[in-house]
Amino acid sequence: MIQELIPLCDKKEWEDRLREVPHSFSHTWESNNAMHLSTGYKTFLYHYESGNEHVICPLAEREFKGYIDIVTPYGFSGFTAGSASPEFYNYWKILMTEKGYICAYINQDPFQKFPQLPIQEHADNPHYVYAIELDKEEIEVFNNLSQNRKRQLKNFVQIKEEIISDKKVLAEFFLSNYYESMLSKQAAPVYIFSAETLQRIIESDNTSIFGIMSGSSILAVSVFAEGSWNADYLFNVSVPEGKAFGAHLIWQAVLYYKAKGKRLLNLGGGVVPGDNLEDFKMRFGGIRKPLQPLREIFNADIYNKLCIECGMAGEKSNYFPAYRSLKRI
Repeated sequence: MIQELIPLCDKKEWEDRLREVPHSFSHTWESNNAMHLSTGYKTFLYHYESGNEHVICPLAEREFKGYIDIVTPYGFSGFTAGSASPEFYNYWKILMTEKGYICAYINQDPFQKFPQLPIQEHADNPHYVYAIELDKEEIEVFNNLSQNRKRQLKNFVQIKEEIISDKKVLAEFFLSNYYESMLSKQAAPVYIFSAETLQRIIESDNTSIFGIMSGSSILAVSVFAEGSWNADYLFNVSVPEGKAFGAHLIWQAVLYYKAKGKRLLNLGGGVVPGDNLEDFKMRFGGIRKPLQPLREIFNADIYNKLCIECGMAGEKSNYFPAYRSLKRI
């Protein structure tokens, strides 16, 4: 049995391990390196090997009052494996304890089947995420759309003539309008990435950009990324005149990734449960899954000490770790 933490500086080893398991874009070196450029977090790829079993999970270290906890970098990743026995999870916890980490927050991809993980309780008001099943016939995918979404896409054949996918053309619009677009959407700070992070993401061979043109002007662009078996909807940026075309760009991605043989397009969810963004994604009629992140405490004494110091001792909080909760401010 082998366990190792592969650093970002070892790109080849990271990519070699990735080939052994089904994975999303958020597991890739490109995605995690890009996020590191915004956070500065020391980032690794956890790898477990036992016989023919391989398990991977990207992890990043975060400092808090001189202690270190770990988290999965931005995106839907978590543990993934071709096959694995339940024992691996205990070995992982032992290794994390030996490394001196206080706790871990693993944003496990709800669409990645992994029955070897412990069952997590639902939050009081869980976040739901949505995905379109691309392995179904196109007509079935279309029939699953809400009536409102079908009406929006009624003119897709005509609109498709105005959709382009030239990265060089669309990248400039995306980078120039990203921050203003996020501000208009009142996006949370987690979405305010550095310009270098955004540049690296759109430069990746695993990302695609679709945009709507009107004459010589770009009105809206959407960025998508692919892993070995699925695709993810990452960003949408538009000027006011382009807001009505978000559904058309997603439908273009449905057709594109379906043709590439991907089985799922993960749309994500809302910023907060029940908001307009969640409603927008729900109307694509796909499958819905609750987010059930893994929360593990490796050093209860230090964890409780930090909670006491931050005024979170004994308080019920869906935020984990509780000592990082915004309630402490």
